[in-house]
Amino acid sequence: MRCFFAARALLLTKNITLKTHRGVVAAMSEHFVRTGQIPYDIWEYLAAGETLREEADYSSERRIDLIRSYTTLEHAKVFVQTCSQIMQSIS
Repeated sequence: MRCFFAARALLLTKNITLKTHRGVVAAMSEHFVRTGQIPYDIWEYLAAGETLREEADYSSERRIDLIRSYTTLEHAKVFVQTCSQIMQSIS
């Protein structure tokens, strides 16, 4: 969720307001990855986190293992930090 809210805050700097996770992921790609402001590999952390969130919320068949959880948490920290740095450079 931290990635989602960090991404939404960053999109607000461009007056873009979205409510769905998929919409935020797509808009981040269009407005920040394609423009070179966020590296693709950092954006992938957002996309992968969304996939994991969907699995956790909607799949009764898949279990999220501890290593994947920790990896996702570390990636989320990097993504949020990247968004924060971009917002600081804008203001």
